[in-house]
Amino acid sequence: MRFFRQVHSAVSDLLNADKFYIALLSDDSTELQFLYYVDQHHAGGHDRALGRGLTEYTLRSGRAQLVEAQGARALVAAGEIDKDSLDSPTT
Repeated sequence: MRFFRQVHSAVSDLLNADKFYIALLSDDSTELQFLYYVDQHHAGGHDRALGRGLTEYTLRSGRAQLVEAQGARALVAAGEIDKDSLDSPTT
């Protein structure tokens, strides 16, 4: 846990990391497993089934993403992510 807090601190030095988590994809690729989770507005960090959120989009794309509001709307319009997932604390 200490290592994850240090990673979070380093990321926070570079960008806003008020909502930050470290998650792994389960061995059978059906679930996100949250090892570290911080969000000042939402409790969370519980393992969950894969959906159509930004995290899953990032996994499908195989590359890092920086998605702002306009880009998120474009992903919804393209069917890449679900609109409902944008309100999720673990999108």
